[in-house]
Parts: sequence; structure tokens; C-alpha cells
Amino acid sequence: MFGWVCTQPLPPRLEELLERCGAVGRGWQERHPDDALIFLPPDQVVASGRLPFEGILTSYRMLLQASEQAARDGGRVVLVNGDRLLSLSAEDLVGWRTDIALPRACTPQTPAPLHAALAAALLRAAPELLQLYQALEERSERGGAEADGHYHQRLELADPHTLVQAWNRQLERREAETDLELLRLQLQEVEQECERQFLQARELAGQLSGYRCDQQHALEQLGRYGDLVRRALRLQARSL
Repeated sequence: MFGWVCTQPLPPRLEELLERCGAVGRGWQERHPDDALIFLPPDQVVASGRLPFEGILTSYRMLLQASEQAARDGGRVVLVNGDRLLSLSAEDLVGWRTDIALPRACTPQTPAPLHAALAAALLRAAPELLQLYQALEERSERGGAEADGHYHQRLELADPHTLVQAWNRQLERREAETDLELLRLQLQEVEQECERQFLQARELAGQLSGYRCDQQHALEQLGRYGDLVRRALRLQARSL
């Protein structure tokens, strides 16, 4: 079992993998000296949609500075590319510790076409992003695999046909999600109306029950009044 820290949002698959292998996640300020510092390639950071551009750069700088500071202090921190961890299983990682090599060579995943295109545009606009990522890659534990020195080229592999297909699929998913959300809202409205009708029916039933009680009480009062009238008539007859 090992501890880990990350300055970037993790993809759900990686979160699940780390949870299944029993790894312990910690915040940046609570990290332990032997925790693995996990980083991700820019395309996966972009895919999270949770960091602004400056936040993406800062997330890489923090990790690199931590590694450089540890080296200056005569220590060592273990950097691990979370994208490479996805090529391993939970069973592979259960017994792993940061003081030993990963059980086998870890290969990076193929970037999704749209995320790759966006990441490539960011790298062209800000070359520092590529420099930071590759600096972390070179310092990272990879299980014997080579560093991702051709990351930029891997991002450019998607052809226009593939990009358009990926874009169309994303739009279809978005439309389906919109339809599901609309259906959910309609169902919620129906449930609220059913609840309102139920409460109204219960209130009317209570009122009707009250009316019946009042009617029964009135009949009883009339009965007692009739008894009194008959008694008065008898008394009047006896007095004559």
C-alpha cells in the first residue's frame, strides 16, 4: 500500500484504481515524504474541465518544484504519471511501495481525439506546458519504460475524419444528457403534482369527516331536543 498526492483532478478510472488497490490519498499540505506525487498528461488535465489555464501550469510547477526541492535537500520524491498507472491493475499495485520500481513497464494511454487537439493547441500557445510535463516524465517512475519524449507528436495523430466523428459523438451524448435532464425535471414536476393532489385529497377527506361528525352531532342534538319537547308536553298535560 502506498500514499499519493496530486495537484490535478484525477479521472474517475484512476480514482477507482487507486481505491481498489488500497492507496491512501492525501492533501498537498498533509503529504508524507514517501508519498507518490501523481501527475497527468495535459490532455487528461484538460479533459477534467476543472482547472483554468494558469491553474494547469501551476499544478505542474508545484510538482516539479517539490521534486527539485527534495533533490536539493538530499532526498527524493517519487513522481508517477497517472496515465501510465492505468496500464496496471489493482493487483499489480496492491503490494507496490514508492521505494521500489513499478512491477512492469507502464505505457501511456492513447489520448482522446478532442482532448488531444485541445492539448496540442495549448502546447503551441504555451511551450512551457510541454516542458513542465516532460520534465516530470523524465524524473518519474515508469517501471522501466522510456519517458514520453514524443508526447506532442502523439497529440497530432488524430486525422480530421476522426476529430469530426469524436465531435459528433460528443454532441450526441450532450443531447442525450439534455433529454434525460428534461425528462428528470418533468418527472419531478409530476411527482410534485401527485404529492399536491394527495395532500389536497387528504385535506378534503378530513373536512368531509368533520362535516359528518358535525352532522351526527346535530342529529343527536335534535334527538335530545325532541325528547325535551315530548317531556315538556307530557308535563304540561299532567298539569291540566
